[in-house]
Amino acid sequence: MRIYAQRRICAEAHLRRGASAQRAPKHPGFGPRQRRVSLSPCAGMDVISWQPFWSMRDGLRGHYPTLPVGVSRCEVAVRGGGISVALVAHELTRRGRDVLLLERDDLAAGSTSGSTALLQYEIDVSLLKLTKLRGAEAAARAYLSSCASIDRLERLSRRLGTATEFHRARSVYLASRPSHVRQLRRESNARRDLGLNVADWHGTELRRKWGCHAPGAIVSPQAAQMDPYRFTHRLMEECVRRGARVFDRTKAGTFREHRGGVEMGGADEPF
Repeated sequence: MRIYAQRRICAEAHLRRGASAQRAPKHPGFGPRQRRVSLSPCAGMDVISWQPFWSMRDGLRGHYPTLPVGVSRCEVAVRGGGISVALVAHELTRRGRDVLLLERDDLAAGSTSGSTALLQYEIDVSLLKLTKLRGAEAAARAYLSSCASIDRLERLSRRLGTATEFHRARSVYLASRPSHVRQLRRESNARRDLGLNVADWHGTELRRKWGCHAPGAIVSPQAAQMDPYRFTHRLMEECVRRGARVFDRTKAGTFREHRGGVEMGGADEPF
């Protein structure tokens, strides 16, 4: 599962107005002009502004202290404060680990605040290409695990509350040229063989339903969107309730591993 950066969004409302999908970077399994979009109600996002969308919209959702002077001890030290790190810390605390998290800025203030929050199970390499690179078993495991992760995120989001704004959406994988359609159909057949729910759409259907001009597409219902900024803060709130120590505006400095865990000092606090 991947959460895409801002410059790769094409929202459903944009498609309905007739705008064409944005081109994604070259994917190894397809042609250089292949494009991927996700149909999402997140229309109107400024995809080129220097201002991070989610933190500007939601405001400061939480404040955490800086790491106290001296050496702190923990079982697991985690550096960073974005959505990926929050998920790691959340799983560690669920397993009863003593977690200390350090973020040098405000929590979720980096790329998490600038994410489109589109959740898609497709990774950067097509299933066909990944099968050639790593073998059928590894490729199938990667795609099925990525697909299942969206369901797991939905269950977690529901438990954390409606503030995460999790919504199901459809994902559309477009071919830019007619010469790409045959390869796209091979990809969709390979996904169906794994049990993934996909549909082949022709250009006329894309134009009629969404005003999107492309010769063909793979349409999948296994996609979603959510507010990654609020989701990260809700995860951290639950981590703290479980006993995790979270510090922001703190640069990690020296650390030392030992049998019982980790000793860590601030950036200006050598052992």
